[in-house]
Amino acid sequence: MSRRLVWAFALAPVLALAPFGLAAGQPAPPAYAPPPPYQPPANAAPGQPVPLAPPLGSAPAAPAARENDDTAIRNAIAGWADAFNARQSETVCNLFAKDLHYDFGTEPGTYSALCGHLRSALADSAVRYSYSPNIREILISGDLAVVRIVWTLTVTGKGKAAKTVITEPAMFVMRHDPDGSWRVFRFLAFNVPNAPPPPPPH
Repeated sequence: MSRRLVWAFALAPVLALAPFGLAAGQPAPPAYAPPPPYQPPANAAPGQPVPLAPPLGSAPAAPAARENDDTAIRNAIAGWADAFNARQSETVCNLFAKDLHYDFGTEPGTYSALCGHLRSALADSAVRYSYSPNIREILISGDLAVVRIVWTLTVTGKGKAAKTVITEPAMFVMRHDPDGSWRVFRFLAFNVPNAPPPPPPH
């Protein structure tokens, strides 16, 4: 089957498994089902649209609250990278919501497929993966946020000095869940093999 990664890259044959892809010979993930229609909050009036931003003239979110959300989102993303790089398979799925749907290039995926790929990658001692996030922009509206991010993935095969560096631009849609955590419930991403790391944001 294809070695395209579902949020990583296509590796050379010696690197058969990547964090969000499938190893050669593994069964294909379940058939993709489109995400269910968005359900408005229970307290929304019947037929009333649910805006992503407050109506004109309404009071904007307090600067302190918005700054706290920005910090929480950055910490969540950095914490995921730390957990992945430390091979903490028990927490590596915590950044993602159970109703996750995403597209990497032209390949769709869900929470269960992504977690399976992540944990399989961390269990592979023959390859070392290391992610570094570069957050370019965070836009927050209430309990939703859009994060423009560029990941740099460094891959080292066991016993090999050469490294493969992949740049992965992505767009996360995150939700502030009832437990207080920000989680990704939709994302789009693609990879640029052997591209130089992006410059820091201005």
